[in-house]
Amino acid sequence: TALAASGDLVLRSNTLTASQGANAAMSATQRLLVDRPTGTDDSGPRAAAGAGATLLLSGDQIVQAGTIDLPSGSLTLNAAGSVDTRPAVLFDEGSVTTLRGRSADFDGQPVASSGGALSINAAQGDIRLVDPALIDVSAGGAGAQAGDISLSAIHGQLTIDSRLLATSRSGAGQGGSLRLDSAQPFNLDQLAGQIEAGRARGAQQAEAELRARAYPAI
Repeated sequence: TALAASGDLVLRSNTLTASQGANAAMSATQRLLVDRPTGTDDSGPRAAAGAGATLLLSGDQIVQAGTIDLPSGSLTLNAAGSVDTRPAVLFDEGSVTTLRGRSADFDGQPVASSGGALSINAAQGDIRLVDPALIDVSAGGAGAQAGDISLSAIHGQLTIDSRLLATSRSGAGQGGSLRLDSAQPFNLDQLAGQIEAGRARGAQQAEAELRARAYPAI
């Protein structure tokens, strides 16, 4: 499934999701916005999210201000960015992005799926994840592996103030991975504190592979 817009593209729903195993791509030549409807009851029924779906979002600027639910799925955001679109990618306040695994019973035995993969890329400009946005690629339960988060702003800056969850149960499964690529320095002390906080909660937190060109905290 593919959807392309000349100009802006607004995807407005209580939850952006996909059927099991689906492969979809949506693009805009300018801004692509994921948003929730205003003035509606968010507690109403939602479409069931299928596992293992793949979704590609592309635009000059991408703003995630809604809810995306792709259990054990793959989500890629590719922003072209420019001097006039800073940040190139924004995960806004209150946004929820979950690729968390699932747990289900088969013949009376719990079986968990692994967390999914999130890749955010800005060719130009910054990537900004603000508080209290939530990104979750945790494992679905014991024995499953947490997913991967990759953030790349090769000509810009990373701002990570959101909650990043890539956890699995202690002693079972593996923590996820966090890969960062930034042209500008970012606060490693803050990131380390977030990782330690996850460990303190009894979970195996993502191990960060820090590949920034400049390391001092700002």
